[in-house]
Amino acid sequence: MRSSSWAPASAVVAKTATDSSSNTASALIVHSVAEYVVRRHHVIPIVWDDMLRQMTTDVVRESGLPALGVELMVWSYVKDIYRFIPYSQWTQFAALFPRVWIASAFKGAFGETLTVPNARWHLENNMAWLSVAREQRSHFAEVRGLVLTGWQRYDHLAALCELLPAAIPSLALSLISVTFGAFDSK
Repeated sequence: MRSSSWAPASAVVAKTATDSSSNTASALIVHSVAEYVVRRHHVIPIVWDDMLRQMTTDVVRESGLPALGVELMVWSYVKDIYRFIPYSQWTQFAALFPRVWIASAFKGAFGETLTVPNARWHLENNMAWLSVAREQRSHFAEVRGLVLTGWQRYDHLAALCELLPAAIPSLALSLISVTFGAFDSK
């Protein structure tokens, strides 16, 4: 990390003081945490993209997140990824972040009351992500990898959903499909 590329925290604070939008406030909070992680631990922070989706390119750039070297984790747990993350959003992300991660799920993504994951839905999501990664990789310096998430609960007060023993088949299917880039039921 080059410290000269960091946006001064005071500049972000000054910007927030004059712009009361929740997007700018959110960007300030994420920037503050990311800057702390970079300075204190000398690692590259990975930021989930969902809060940034609603922000303009200018707000994200002015937040200093791209200058910190933050990497983006773009997530969606459905088959039609472009429905929730349209091409225009990918263009915006690529203009700001040269390196990107993608995230799917092998459990816990389709409802807090489910007890067993729908392995087919997760397989379809993983196959869709592999396709999106192939389509989008030319816009980024690097697609770093795919993270298989396994949500345990929807909030800290909620009951557990889709316990790991019931999710092992979905995990195995997801790992096989993303490792080999395809899945054949035969």
